[in-house]
Amino acid sequence: MVAKRAFAHLDQLPGRADSDLSFTTNLAFFGATSLRAREIRNLLDARGFLAGRVKLYDKEGEGTISEFGGEALVVTAPDEEEMVGIDIAFMCGSAADTVSYLGWAASRGFVAIDLSGATSGKSDVPLVHTEINPESISARTQVISAPHPVCHNLATLVAAIGRPGRLVNVQSVALRPASDMGDRGIDELYKQTVGLLNFSQVSQETFGKQLAFNVLPSAAVLEDPVQGFDKRMQEDTARLLGMDPAHVSLVSAFIPMFHGHIFAVTLEFESSPDLDSLRSLAKATRGIRLVEDPDVFSPVELAERRTSRSSICESIRTVRRAPFCGVSVTT
Repeated sequence: MVAKRAFAHLDQLPGRADSDLSFTTNLAFFGATSLRAREIRNLLDARGFLAGRVKLYDKEGEGTISEFGGEALVVTAPDEEEMVGIDIAFMCGSAADTVSYLGWAASRGFVAIDLSGATSGKSDVPLVHTEINPESISARTQVISAPHPVCHNLATLVAAIGRPGRLVNVQSVALRPASDMGDRGIDELYKQTVGLLNFSQVSQETFGKQLAFNVLPSAAVLEDPVQGFDKRMQEDTARLLGMDPAHVSLVSAFIPMFHGHIFAVTLEFESSPDLDSLRSLAKATRGIRLVEDPDVFSPVELAERRTSRSSICESIRTVRRAPFCGVSVTT
């Protein structure tokens, strides 16, 4: 039951009455020097997560000094023999690297939470959103697939205000930051911006094209050449929502922004919904903040407020179609 217990702990926010801080969990981070892994450790630290032993693994970052909970930690190369007593491992590296380590979960008795996308679309691995389907985690679960931020935020909104039998179609445009490609994406956007301003050559190793002062469709960036990012997000979102993928439409593109995702979402209902009810549902949903002041509605202003929630600005235009614009400042 470590998966259910730990996920319940991971999901607690500071100050919540139902927090259970009576146990500690031994953690491991694969791809430990990645932006994703650092963000997770910062989040757990901020929530006062009671970790026991913490191991940091990364082939490329071996020997790097990092820290968690005020304790200095040395990053080492992944070693299955050292995975003794670990409860949860966060798989934060590339999908290609992660595949090699997923089998260790069963052989070493820990739960692997895959944030790399390596298990996306695999029917034998539960895709879990803690606000939508936490019951998908069972006592026998060894590997859990975590949704990509694009899928997570879109599903959060739709699940909050949609109802089975009422929602017909979901149409979404997602604008993605350079941080979706990790540190190398951020570094390349910075170097491209400086290079172009100085009329010099720009690096295109990560995105394959110029992102600075430009917009790149996700299809133009070969991060998922087998399936394609948009199709994977469409299918994962539909899976979380229990919808037919044919009724979920998503198009995405990279924009020259370092952090945060921006969404334009239109929800189509079978019959005219009560608009006040939609607003109330959005306001009551954990993870969503309804913004009614357009002056504070941009990634910069939201980041300054240190929010980790998705913020949406609604613009109801017709009785059956409810358009929303959203910003998530999480990486």
